[in-house]
Amino acid sequence: MLQCCGVQNGFFILRNYLAREKVEQVTKGNSLERFEFVEDDPALLREKLLAEAAQHKQVETGEVAGGTVTVDQAFNVKGVGTVALGVVRNGAVEKHA
Repeated sequence: MLQCCGVQNGFFILRNYLAREKVEQVTKGNSLERFEFVEDDPALLREKLLAEAAQHKQVETGEVAGGTVTVDQAFNVKGVGTVALGVVRNGAVEKHA
């Protein structure tokens, strides 16, 4: 799914005694092969994410033409309706639009 969405890079944070070699076996030959392994250190991860965000252009405000969202989860909330959780991949999305 990440390859279809055009995700080119990311991070692996290994926990619970998961070996790097096991993950590398699964990711060999696909887009996840380029992802970086990082330590489970919130400060380090924050710095990496801030550096990554600084490289991307900001979306200009103004008229919104639409966007693409990858939905991770969707569930019903009483009194609100269906709530979708996801990531905006390109463009911009406004609520109730």
